[in-house]
Amino acid sequence: MEALQLWLGVKVTHLLGGMAGGSVYAILMKGTKLESLGYVIVGMVTAAYMTVPVYAVSIKYFSFLPVDNSTENATGFLLGVTAMYVCRTAINMVRKWSRNPAIPTTT
Repeated sequence: MEALQLWLGVKVTHLLGGMAGGSVYAILMKGTKLESLGYVIVGMVTAAYMTVPVYAVSIKYFSFLPVDNSTENATGFLLGVTAMYVCRTAINMVRKWSRNPAIPTTT
């Protein structure tokens, strides 16, 4: 298992947490199979690369959180769930802007 994690450069538990989070989002959104696959992939990638920094910030600012593997894995799951929501919001903002493109001006 260690060799796989070294080769991937991420922890497998983070990938699994992101996959679970992306799967939950896919079930809630009830999209096509391709969309659901996209949700799971985005959840996995986000959790794989963002769990460690988000976990480090969380335990620094929320001192009541236990410093253990379960908290780190829960962080990966939450990132997997929220990653697609953030991506979808950004895509909707770009779509809205593309209908009426204008460069904001300061006055």
